[in-house]
Amino acid sequence: MGRPTLWSTRGLSPDSIIAVYEAAPNLEVAATNLDVCEKTLRNWLDSFGYGRKRGFPKGVSKRDTSCLSEWIRSHPGELLPTSIAAIARLTGCTTAAVTSYLHRRRESLEARVRAVPDLRLLKTTLKVGETSLPTADIAHYTVYVRDHSERLKVAGTLRDGRAFALHTTIEALEQLGSTDPGE
Repeated sequence: MGRPTLWSTRGLSPDSIIAVYEAAPNLEVAATNLDVCEKTLRNWLDSFGYGRKRGFPKGVSKRDTSCLSEWIRSHPGELLPTSIAAIARLTGCTTAAVTSYLHRRRESLEARVRAVPDLRLLKTTLKVGETSLPTADIAHYTVYVRDHSERLKVAGTLRDGRAFALHTTIEALEQLGSTDPGE
């Protein structure tokens, strides 16, 4: 016959466990309602051959459903303060939600920056103030992602030793990077 399962010793059936799980908003709440840890509940669901709920519907990221992203969508063009606490007060989100959102946004922005080709290989020019600098003249450069904004700073040194700095957006950098290096 074998050893009795933990769920059967508690007077639960697979159907009752699944019903509690389906009624709960997430695995953590369902596990708490059943007075077991999340890992135990996951193991039970797996043993029943029952597929667990996934985090967000396909095509919807956590970033798109956060408190701050919803506030930003409902207040287009409104600038955010520079401190996390001030952003939280303005938006009504927790400081943890603001920090998480800004961290995810920064990671996304940094990934987009990494995808831009090396500017030194492009046959184009950078407009820095009133001066046009050929990208072939760049000795080295760094792209800085500025905190709490979508703005970037490209700073570096030209082959002749002069320093340069350019404030731009990721969209402008991507546009520049889409230039064919062979042109």
